[in-house]
Amino acid sequence: MLEKWTALHADDAEALRELGDQRRRAGRIMEAIAAYGLSVALDGNPGTLRRLDAARGTHAPAVELSANGAGDSDGNRAYRFGASINAPVTDRARMTLSAGRNQSSGLLEGLYYDGTIGLAVRPLSSFRIEGAAGAVHITKNPPVGFPNTAQPAPGNGGRGAPAGTGASAGTGVQTEASSATNLGVGFVRALWKQPGTAALVDLRASRVLLDATPLLVVNQVVRNEIAARVDVPVTRRVRLRGSARTASYAASGESSNRRVSLLGGIAASVTAATEVAAIFQQVAFDHPTTSGYFAPRVAQAAELATYAELESEGGQLLIVDAGAGGHRFTEFGQSVGKWKPVFRAMTQLMIPLRPGSEVRMGVDTYNSQLAGDAAAGASWRYASAFLSLRFALR
Repeated sequence: MLEKWTALHADDAEALRELGDQRRRAGRIMEAIAAYGLSVALDGNPGTLRRLDAARGTHAPAVELSANGAGDSDGNRAYRFGASINAPVTDRARMTLSAGRNQSSGLLEGLYYDGTIGLAVRPLSSFRIEGAAGAVHITKNPPVGFPNTAQPAPGNGGRGAPAGTGASAGTGVQTEASSATNLGVGFVRALWKQPGTAALVDLRASRVLLDATPLLVVNQVVRNEIAARVDVPVTRRVRLRGSARTASYAASGESSNRRVSLLGGIAASVTAATEVAAIFQQVAFDHPTTSGYFAPRVAQAAELATYAELESEGGQLLIVDAGAGGHRFTEFGQSVGKWKPVFRAMTQLMIPLRPGSEVRMGVDTYNSQLAGDAAAGASWRYASAFLSLRFALR
């Protein structure tokens, strides 16, 4: 409607500004810049000029530097330093090149490098598709051996583990130096969201190297996963949510292990930027593992969760994603475990420096085994933090 109106009323600065807003929200940044430029030429509105500068900064090529650090209650630590550069290919497509150095430590040491090339395309305001492909290079790790003296650890068929490895006794901790290895990684995602409603379809496929602990890196644990999520509106504010995932875990010296995850629940929008949800999730594996990832026969979790985006007049954005509830899991060959309390919390803060440039920082923490692949026991805790700087090249 606005495009037809402005075609017939090219002197309507307010309509052109609104057209720019709609195009920007739809990801049509160059078209938004054109609309804002025409509006500014007509009335010189300072607010429209700020939107024009912001759109130009968003569209410009950008460099991002990032640092991540993580640790768990078993004494494992992981660090990543990375850099990326992204630039528009067309008005509705953007390409990204990224690379990083990843190191984890504990009683073992793991080191690898990664590099990817990605493309994000938004042909319609309601639909976008993105993906990346690349490789990781796992360096040769020093030989390490451990005596088999620990107590049983859940998630691995009841076998024990050397303290601090997050693994079970008899685990795949390398006793000989592993050779350097190259592995392919990547992902593709298609997201459709109906404007003005809560309807959503999210499809994903990925192949990643698990790296939360050095044991996972040394054992070259790769997860191949296909996932689908659907939100179906019941009313304007309430929607049903369902999700299904299937994944295969491959590790050096161990047969492939299949995981099936099912999730169902209900979510409600309190405001346009705040959501609450009640979710139930179940995860099941084909067999136990000795490679360092969490693999019970069945695990279940029930959670009350909230998600909120809080934006200030100055453009600072705070995102909070948190949940609390209970979970239980059943080991292979054992009876069903008891329900135990769990929690998770993720916060992210974005501070604009100038149009197209910003500082991002965040913290993620949880004690739920279903929240991560490296959980080693009922009392396991995990936390991570990141900092990134994005600079528009304009």
